Amino acid sequence: MKTTFEQLYDEYHKDLYQYIFYMVKNKEQTEDILQDVYIRVLKSYQKFKGNSSERTWLFSIARHVTFDYFRSLKRKRQRIKEFFNWGCRRRDD
Repeated sequence: MKTTFEQLYDEYHKDLYQYIFYMVKNKEQTEDILQDVYIRVLKSYQKFKGNSSERTWLFSIARHVTFDYFRSLKRKRQRIKEFFNWGCRRRDD
């Protein structure tokens, strides 16, 4: 007998993978994000009220986790940009 998680995984894994890959365009990042999605699903399934379908709920989580990934990339890029100070000042020697 399969657990609820196994049923969700079997039914939606391929679609979730394709959905995230469409946004990220990178296999490794897609797999990392998908792992984070599954972790969030496991942690929050008890709170799922059934106001929407499980599919809608899963894809909502996937969307939010993917957007979190893009936000973290933006912050990393900003820190790198600030560290190297790309202002291109010209020094007179």
